[in-house]
Amino acid sequence: TLFGILIFVFSKTIIYILNMTDKYKIHYVNMCIRLFAKRFQLPLQGAADYLCRFKGIRFLDESYSTEHLLPVEDTLNDLVAVCKNNGGAIG
Repeated sequence: TLFGILIFVFSKTIIYILNMTDKYKIHYVNMCIRLFAKRFQLPLQGAADYLCRFKGIRFLDESYSTEHLLPVEDTLNDLVAVCKNNGGAIG
């Protein structure tokens, strides 16, 4: 297992530190950000900023052990719900 951290930096500000306890987690989070951007026709940077601001990245990190086993559409729907619960308006 790979251990380490990934620091999300947007606009020269550290947004969230992702604990890397699984070597596939970074790929999974990256995929989710890209699919979220595609679903809502957002630029990749805009989707990443939105997900960081409204705790979607935190959700993916903390729920990785269960979410990565679900169909990706379910995960995207969960991301929309989490972000809305934290003040987001997309979806």
